[in-house]
Amino acid sequence: MRGLPWWFWLGVGIVKYWYITIPLAITLAWAAWHGETSLGGIRWVLIAAVVFLTLPFPAGALIVLYQSYDATRFWRTLDTAETISDLPLPTGSKVQFADKAHTIVVSIELPHATEILGMRLTGTLTPWKRQGNAVTHWGGDLHGYQIIDGLPCRGGPYPNDKSGGVVFDSTGKIHRFTLGAPHELLGLKLSPFTTVWRVTRKSPGVSCYRRPALTYQCWTRWPQAASPSTSPTTDNWCASVPAMARQSSCAACP
Repeated sequence: MRGLPWWFWLGVGIVKYWYITIPLAITLAWAAWHGETSLGGIRWVLIAAVVFLTLPFPAGALIVLYQSYDATRFWRTLDTAETISDLPLPTGSKVQFADKAHTIVVSIELPHATEILGMRLTGTLTPWKRQGNAVTHWGGDLHGYQIIDGLPCRGGPYPNDKSGGVVFDSTGKIHRFTLGAPHELLGLKLSPFTTVWRVTRKSPGVSCYRRPALTYQCWTRWPQAASPSTSPTTDNWCASVPAMARQSSCAACP
């Protein structure tokens, strides 16, 4: 943007302050029209000023029209049900790409509540984590309260996060959600509206530390089986517990 010529920014300023430039152009045009005999050569100066003040407006309109047309080349509306980035999408889904070759997905707008990977999702799906150009984790909003993998998940968006209320990978495994009902997770009695993350920690057991906004973080490691071959997972959970409910939710909280 800094490399653009000065006259471009001058045109932007003329369009931006239209409430000044348009009345000024009208006044100069009126003076040039009625001062044909009295102004002499100055009349042509006024005409040139009118052209100078009005030319950026049609030029800006052409730029907007071109950008609107060019933007459609980054969107695709599905005519039939199709799988994109390992997600089975219904007919009518609108997919936005970062390139005209349609190889890098930016977002997916669902036409209605849709069953995807065992979850009923609605609204817009956005990439949460990538590996190269491929999306490995998605964020979206659940269509109402749902129980997924035995976890009571609250529907709707996640506060202050554009990725959505739930984060999941291409296999349907949940990596973040908000509890829609009281739930006990690995010995922790968690209250509704507690946000839970799937994380990785090296140290086993439960620990807790305070965060801003009167919340506490409780960490716990999944119990490991005696045999590595029968170990269910090495994932951990992190729960954002409301401060008022910390004693009943996490025994490790101060």
